Amino acid sequence: MSQTNNGNNNRKCPFWVFGEPVATPMPGTVLISHKCRVGVRTYIHGYRISSDDGSGNIFKLQFVHDGKIKTFAPDVFSADGTIHLNDGTIINTIYPADSSSDITITLERHGNINTRYYADLLLSEELTR
Repeated sequence: MSQTNNGNNNRKCPFWVFGEPVATPMPGTVLISHKCRVGVRTYIHGYRISSDDGSGNIFKLQFVHDGKIKTFAPDVFSADGTIHLNDGTIINTIYPADSSSDITITLERHGNINTRYYADLLLSEELTR
């Protein structure tokens, strides 16, 4: 049985989408991609990115809203370890991701080519009815 948020029976509680490790990616490599389901709006509550190397890595989070690509401000990750964003405010509150589109985290610049990355997304869905 699925749980719901704030009395809104159409919106489900956030859930994690876990990506696979990506070793030695080049700039432009998608670290995680989630295909939004038909008939739902998808909201981004947060993300987690881990890296073995911290030499000026830059990432971008993208999704499609009303047929237009939206980009969340890139993060500069200048230390090894994990960057984690999980806020009470949904990242795309007024711009939910379109159904049948992809939500992605892409590596824009890496510091060291021999680096392993991990990326996860914290999402929720709302029926569009």
